[in-house]
Amino acid sequence: MIKAAPKQTQKKEEVKDLARHIYPTRKQQYALDCPADIIIFGGSRGGGKSACSYMKILQHAELYNLNANILFLRKTLKELEQNIDEAKKFFTSE
Repeated sequence: MIKAAPKQTQKKEEVKDLARHIYPTRKQQYALDCPADIIIFGGSRGGGKSACSYMKILQHAELYNLNANILFLRKTLKELEQNIDEAKKFFTSE
C-alpha cells in the first residue's frame, strides 16, 4: 500500500519500520490520485517519474489482480534495461 509521508516527530523505533513502505512526493501523490487514463509527468532526470510509474503499476495491479495488464515502454533498449534494474530494486521486499 502506498502511504502518505511520515511526520517528522516520529520516534527512532518507528522510523525503522518506514523502509517497508513507499512514501510519494507531493507531485507523485497528485499523479497517483489522478483518475485519468493518461498522465503527463515531466521534469529533469532524477525527479521521481520512474518511481511514480512503478507506484501506478502497483495501484493497477492491486485493483485488477491477475487481470492486470501493464506495458512499460522506453525509447531505447538501454533505457528500458536501466528501468528494469531499477524496478527490480523497487519491487523486491528486502
